Amino acid sequence: MGTDDKCRCFALVITLNCGYSLLVVNVYWPCFEPGQEYQSAVLDCVGFVESCIMCHDYDGMILLGDFNLQCDDNCSGFKLLKNLLDDYKLLSCEDCADPPIEYTYFQENLGRFSVIDHMFISCSLYCNIIKYVVVDSGINLLDHVPVQCVIAFPSLVGNNGGLYTKKNNPDKKLCNILRWDKGDVNMYYYITGMRLQNLQISYNLLSCNCDGYNYSHQSDINKYYNDIIDVMDYAAKCTIPTFCSSSSKAYWNSAAKGGFNTGSLGMGSDW
Repeated sequence: MGTDDKCRCFALVITLNCGYSLLVVNVYWPCFEPGQEYQSAVLDCVGFVESCIMCHDYDGMILLGDFNLQCDDNCSGFKLLKNLLDDYKLLSCEDCADPPIEYTYFQENLGRFSVIDHMFISCSLYCNIIKYVVVDSGINLLDHVPVQCVIAFPSLVGNNGGLYTKKNNPDKKLCNILRWDKGDVNMYYYITGMRLQNLQISYNLLSCNCDGYNYSHQSDINKYYNDIIDVMDYAAKCTIPTFCSSSSKAYWNSAAKGGFNTGSLGMGSDW
């Protein structure tokens, strides 16, 4: 299946002897640093993984590698990853570890250790995990500790030796996908800009004070947010065609993304 533009993600589909088709995505995500560049790099990785999920047929999935983050809701990178995990029902194998995993990354000189290497699998495979452990061996001279996972894959081979007919992938998100490469992007920008200028802005929100969870302007913020989304959705329906996730390969490349970001920033400045 290939890699992403920055070579941070590698994906392939493996068909096992039992007939089970497994989507495997191995990742090496950027190290955390404050700022938009880090979130943008993580979103690029998330986008590649999601593209692989939606555009290929498989029975189960494993997402694994060096994520350079801990599964902590306070981590901005994990928040972005968690959305992907929740959408496609991917579960962490760490809950099955016995004994519990204390670290997968360790720097003895600096005294730093953390769990930043992870494996997430389809919920349909979660109960099939036999073993999930770290292999802490003296012959390993790296600062990362290997993780070992043993899974019993279900057999798709019938009694007559033939394969059962595969059903649609239960983990695949069913939705219409926008074909930005086939649409009138300039008209999309034009319609978006014109309709955004007509939105009613609650300027009193600029002077409101929040006291913990005691606030009265949440509904105004939600309405303004929903109005913006409605404008973008309307403009896309007018100018951008859609397609079924199984009918084409991934199309969102660096050139298309660069053009979209440049145009969006330009319209944002004009607005």
